[in-house]
Amino acid sequence: MRYLVIFLAFTALQSLHAQTSEFNHVNLFLAYNTIDSLIASENIAEARMVYEDIKSQGYYIESWKQYDYGNKLYYERGDLRQSRKELLEAVNKGFFNIQIFYGIDSTFLIEMEEKYDNNISKRIIKINNRLTKRARKNHGPLIDELIELDAIDRELYRDPDYQRYRSYWFDLTYGDQLRDSTIHEEAMVGYREFRHRDSLKTERYANIIDSLGYVPDERITSGLTANVIIIHSSKYEKLSVDIDSIYLHSLKMGTLAPNIYGWYKGYYDERHFQDHTYYYTVGRDKIEALSEEEKITINQRRRTIGLRPFPATVWDYDIY
Repeated sequence: MRYLVIFLAFTALQSLHAQTSEFNHVNLFLAYNTIDSLIASENIAEARMVYEDIKSQGYYIESWKQYDYGNKLYYERGDLRQSRKELLEAVNKGFFNIQIFYGIDSTFLIEMEEKYDNNISKRIIKINNRLTKRARKNHGPLIDELIELDAIDRELYRDPDYQRYRSYWFDLTYGDQLRDSTIHEEAMVGYREFRHRDSLKTERYANIIDSLGYVPDERITSGLTANVIIIHSSKYEKLSVDIDSIYLHSLKMGTLAPNIYGWYKGYYDERHFQDHTYYYTVGRDKIEALSEEEKITINQRRRTIGLRPFPATVWDYDIY
């Protein structure tokens, strides 16, 4: 029944694919990188030109990105009218992310009232309620499935015993010094149990995105994302579907961000003893040890998925 519901959701989501298939959103992510670089160098006028250009082309801009750019390109320059417009557009897309299903952050609403006016929080709540009802009406079973998988994922990875067994397995597998060899049998049994439960969760997620053909984002769920599940799927070399190709397709559609894919791919490479593809999950010392030719090659790879060039890494966001 669960997969039938997800299959039926596929028909309802055809409009999203038709809307985005003509755009290669890798170009949008590259534009994000350009805007961020221009903002960092305080070239606000050019940054605003790039931002307004991608909006005029019809690209779907992620809600949190739109809010962030509205702040930096308009609010901080004193253009409250345009900044407010950008905020409300972002809210209309599901800016509250997963909070939309668990309640709005009151601190954020107070901040919005201080920035704009006393009426804006009422408008935000009204939009939030409308989005929640619409998302539930159109894609309730899909949303419930994603929420359930997220809860399972949290339970598995936060369980203290599983954390201990996973740490032991990593030390044993990757040649690190074992902290407590007396728990070998217990750890192996516990790790296999964790692995089995985690694989069932990951297969359920793989079946969802296989049915849809891409990773669902805020356009479908009004904010709910599955980024952690995507990253945790990196441990599985073989699933029932080609999950990597779906992720790459989702990049082009704009429903999956390059940094999430780079994070997933980095962990996948490490987990399966492969050379790093994008060097996104390594420390700065690893990057600095590369030759200039290697850096050029890797940055060319990064560009093909819209990922920021060196020296950006997961561990160091001081980019420019």
